[in-house]
Formats: sequence, structure tokens, C-alpha cells
Amino acid sequence: MTLKLVFVLIVVVCNNFFVATNAETDSLELSPQCITDGSCQENSEPHERPERKEPSPKPTPKPWTRDDNLKQIEEYGEAQIIGNCQEEVKGFGVINLTLKYMKHLRKDISEWCRNRHKFCAFWASQGECDKSDDFMLENCAPSCRNCDESYEKFFSQEFVSHEELLLSTVENYGVSQELGEIEEEKKAILMVIESSVKYMEELDSDTAGECRNVHKLCAFWASKGECEVSREYMLENCAPSCQICISKSPEGSMDGTTQKKLLNEIEKYGVSQIIGEVEEEVETALNVIQFSVRYMERLLDIYPEDILLKKCRNKNKSCAFWASLGECQSVKSGQFMETNCGPSCLKCTIKSEDNKAFVPNSEVIEATKEYGVVQEFKDMNKTGTYANILSSLEYMNYIKDKLDITVCRNQNKFCSYWAAIEECEKNKDYMTISCAPSCHVCHLHQKDS
Repeated sequence: MTLKLVFVLIVVVCNNFFVATNAETDSLELSPQCITDGSCQENSEPHERPERKEPSPKPTPKPWTRDDNLKQIEEYGEAQIIGNCQEEVKGFGVINLTLKYMKHLRKDISEWCRNRHKFCAFWASQGECDKSDDFMLENCAPSCRNCDESYEKFFSQEFVSHEELLLSTVENYGVSQELGEIEEEKKAILMVIESSVKYMEELDSDTAGECRNVHKLCAFWASKGECEVSREYMLENCAPSCQICISKSPEGSMDGTTQKKLLNEIEKYGVSQIIGEVEEEVETALNVIQFSVRYMERLLDIYPEDILLKKCRNKNKSCAFWASLGECQSVKSGQFMETNCGPSCLKCTIKSEDNKAFVPNSEVIEATKEYGVVQEFKDMNKTGTYANILSSLEYMNYIKDKLDITVCRNQNKFCSYWAAIEECEKNKDYMTISCAPSCHVCHLHQKDS
């Protein structure tokens, strides 16, 4: 009975709460709606809530591209070339680090520090900042991220480039030499200076002390062939550049030992020569012989000895004497002299069919492996290829005590052939990287000293 009573009470309480709640809600719905002017409206519908709008999307940032970094890096020097697909990843990594590095440099240093070569990022990606530190410090400091050191060394004048070193060294043998502004001529002049410095360093001190370049254009003239064309003038004024320094007696004439040596050497290229008895005639004839020996030695670097000596010989004992009188240039005697006195006239013509019989020295070819891939020949231009191989070996031998040659390599078996057909100039970007020894540009890859 008691439980029933409790249940009834609970039901009554709940029903009363429900009714009260509905009544309150009804009163809210029927209450007048008042506005700001004080008037009220009864039984008006409640205001609708404004429709919810999605927020405007944030603008999507422009995606980063590698071209952006390539463009930005131009602010700090040359536009960069970074190689093939495999090398691009490393190259772009270098460029990205360079951009971050340069932004935090002191302003005067960042404005001064520049990539001065288009392969700086590529070289840096290959570890050249450590291998060729001096060269990279001068030319690629942003890519190596060492602008502070480069700036300090430059303004303390501690850095000396390979070019500056050559120009400074050649001053030991006469007046300073001018290079000019045309790139191809400049390269040819530097090659003359390199070879002449090497030649002078091998002479005895007395002969070297007397042998001088007395004109600032000696190396330029030598690069243009003036040692052969204007030999008397060049002998007198530019002997180091022509590599024809003569040991003289105290009286000023060529000493007996030098005379005998020259007369013995010229016999290799034909009949023995007579030089007369008058002192002036003797001196002039010996000068001709001096040039002749040097000329023939250069040709032997290109042509096999049997072919050269078969095609070009002094066939008369007076060849040097006649040449000293100007008979090589005579309209009347010029053809005779060229045919019978080629060495004395410096006019040895080797026909193209003789090139087919050309057989290179196997030991010379084998020596090329010291500086990269062993060089090979194509059917065309064998002699030109061989000439480049010889000059490259001489070049590498000269710089090996001055530069780190272990990082300068011919990477293709036809580097010397390509150099012989002037690809070093026509296809400079590829040849600089892949055929530096053959193009004589190792200073672009390793440190100066």
C-alpha cells in the first residue's frame, strides 16, 4: 500500500513539472517583440539566425622551384651550371647552402664576395673546396662558404694566381710581358711564357743572365710565329720567348764550345754546314743554325723521324750560309731553297699522305695515363693529336710542382684529338671539365701556388 502511494506521488510531481515547463515556453513564444524605437509587436516570429558561411581559404603560396635558387644565386656572381641529373642534387644543395650563408654575411663582405666562374657550385659539390682550396678561395668563395677568409686574404695581398705567377716569373728574364685582351691570344701568350720560363730555368746561370726579353710584346710575337719569320730581330730582342739563348764569349761572340755543339746538332738534319771565315758571316750563319735546330726539334715532336728526315733535309753544305744572306725569301731562289734547304729556311712541308704513315711513339701515349684516360687517335688529324699529347705532357710536367695535378684529369680517350681540332674553344664548358690537361687549363681545377 505504501509503495503504491509513493508511485502516485512521483507521477503527480512529474506531470506538474512538465505542464509548468510548457507554460513557460509558451509565454516566451507569445511575448511581444520590441525594437529600438520602443514599439513592440506581439506574436511575431523570432529572428532567423544568419546563414553560416565558410571562411575564405588562405592564399596558397607559390611552390618553390629550383629555377628560383638558380636565379637568386646570380646575385652573388656568375650564373651557375651544375652538370647532369645525377650531379644536380648535390649542386642544388650547394646553391641552397650558399644562399643561406650569404644572407648572414657582413654587408661589405657579401657585396665583395663573388662566384667568378659558372662551375663554382659544381666544383664545390665535387669536393674541390678542399682539394683546390687556393683556387676556389679566389674564384668560388660563396660556393665554398668561406668569403670571410677570401676577403681577408685578398686585402692582405697574400693570394697569387697562376697567371700572376707566370707574369712575375718571366720578369726575371727581361721586361714584363703584356697579355692583351682577346681570350684566345691571351691563352697563346701564356703558353709561350710557360714554355719560355721552363726553358730559361734549365739554362746555366751565365747564359740565362745574358739572355733577355727587351720588349713587352716578345711573348705575343713569339705566339704569332715571329721567331721564324723575323728571326734576326727576335734573336736579338726576344731570345727567351723564342727559346734560343746563345752562350757567348766575353768578347760578345758565340764561344767555341757552343759553335761546335750547334754544328754537330745540325748534321742530324742533312749535310754538315760551312759557316765562312769572316766573323760577321760566321755569327749570322750560326744564328741560322740555332733557329734551324730548334725548329727541327719541334717538328720531331710531331712527325716520326724517318718521315721528317726523308722529306726535309739540308742538301747543300752552304744552306745555312745562304739562308743568312736572305736567299730563303728571294723571289729568284726561294723555291730552290725550300726544296733543298728546308731546315735552314724553316720550311718543311709534310704532305697529307705522309700523315697516314704516322706511327706515334707508344711510350709517349702510355705516359698519358698518368693524367687520366690513355689517349687514342682517330683516322683524321693524327699528327695534330700527337702534337697536343706532347704539349700536354710538357704542360703537366711543368705545373706538377706548382699545382695539385691529381685532380686534373682527361676523362675521355679523345681529349687530345678534340683539342687538336679546337674544341677547347668551341666547346669550352665541356672541355674545361672533362679535358683540362689537353686544354692546358688545370689552374681552373686546382690550387695555385
